Amino acid sequence: MADIYVYNNVTAGAPTSGTLAATKSVTKPYAGYYTAVLNAPVPVTQGQNFSVVIKFTNSSYSWPMVVEQYVAGYSSGVTNAAGQSFYSSDGTGWGDWYDNSSNQYKINNCIKAFIGGDCTPNAKKDLVGSYTDGVWYRSSDSGAWTQLGSPATLLAVGDLDGDCIDDMIGIWPSQGGVWVKYSKTGTWALLSSTARHITTGDMNGDGKPELLGTWDGQGVYWRDNTTGAWTQLATPANLITAGDIDGDGKDDLIGIWPSQGGVWAKSSLNGAWTQLSSTATDIAAGDMNGDGRKELLATYDGQGVYYRNSLTGAWTLMSTPATQVTCGDLDGDGTDDLIGIWPSQSGVWVKYSKTGAWALLSSSATDIVSGRMRAFGASGTMDSMGLVSPFGAFVSGPQKGRSGLDLSDQGPGGRHFVNKAGTNLAPQPSGASMIPTTAGPGEPGFRFIEQKNLRPGEKLR
Repeated sequence: MADIYVYNNVTAGAPTSGTLAATKSVTKPYAGYYTAVLNAPVPVTQGQNFSVVIKFTNSSYSWPMVVEQYVAGYSSGVTNAAGQSFYSSDGTGWGDWYDNSSNQYKINNCIKAFIGGDCTPNAKKDLVGSYTDGVWYRSSDSGAWTQLGSPATLLAVGDLDGDCIDDMIGIWPSQGGVWVKYSKTGTWALLSSTARHITTGDMNGDGKPELLGTWDGQGVYWRDNTTGAWTQLATPANLITAGDIDGDGKDDLIGIWPSQGGVWAKSSLNGAWTQLSSTATDIAAGDMNGDGRKELLATYDGQGVYYRNSLTGAWTLMSTPATQVTCGDLDGDGTDDLIGIWPSQSGVWVKYSKTGAWALLSSSATDIVSGRMRAFGASGTMDSMGLVSPFGAFVSGPQKGRSGLDLSDQGPGGRHFVNKAGTNLAPQPSGASMIPTTAGPGEPGFRFIEQKNLRPGEKLR
């Protein structure tokens, strides 16, 4: 467990002096590096001293602090300075690591504060859906709906322009393909010709998500936000998603290749392929258990919606089968919530990770994703474009009929495909019976949880 305290205007050498500006408590089941999003931004000015103080509690280990230090022959690049890192056994008396053992070990705490410019991302994500009358997002704070564009065939979201608010990305075949509506300017840009499926992920480790798409006859590519260059990751997939399941700080490609036995992941760490499951009907990736790593979330016909623990390979049943699944932290507890479409139960539902309760968010949409669509938790700061179609200049990308494509990248569908793993492939054997364990859409004990804040003009069926 970590209790986090942020202080403003601190006195040199006294980390808990000054004004307490924010607190946050997080509990994680595994050791590792985690990012905790504050409930509200803490303003700081140039030249102002502030401190991030963390009280670590670990009932099974007496030395829970994580530090970096110089070790001859192993880590020679560690540096520190006086007044940077401190330690305390009681939170009152503090020692400076720089003074420890005459600084021969160059010890520094492994704590980093992320400072934004004029924006701080909201801790909560919002539902984004495409409906017959347009693309809308629903504020997780107020329940208010805001329209972003005309109806899209498929949706994705990601902060491509770096303003801490996710941009809407979608496929509008009648308009030439894949478009983005930048939240910073409200302008539209054409990113590529029409893809079979799209998603976003941080594929190069720069801290920003990139567009990924799969094109029939060409492959799976990701697009660099700065240069516009495309990089091929694999041969064509039916569906794709992305998430850091190997823990290296970069997102891994995850997709469905039915001809190769189902759901596979390509590790960004070493390029190795791993089969995660038999063929699912829809997939997503999210931190479903609060361990700081992404897990595969998938729905299977006749079996249910499951997620796969990235560390152990164990599967957890979350609900009965959904038509489509996605996930996102709508309740702000640091763990992603299951979001899906269950048409027989009136549409789009969320299962909150904080309480396990189900809530109806909307009538059935044609496609759903989640993203941070607002800054500072405001209920709808993005301008509505009305019933508009995407419009902008063409940007080149994978095109149908392009010749000379190099398909030598080994992976699903490639000539040198190798089955890297054969365990934990399916949540349940084909034909196995399922015992519902959670009351939710389609399950015994189902209850109508919420019918307010539905999209304007929609009615329950």
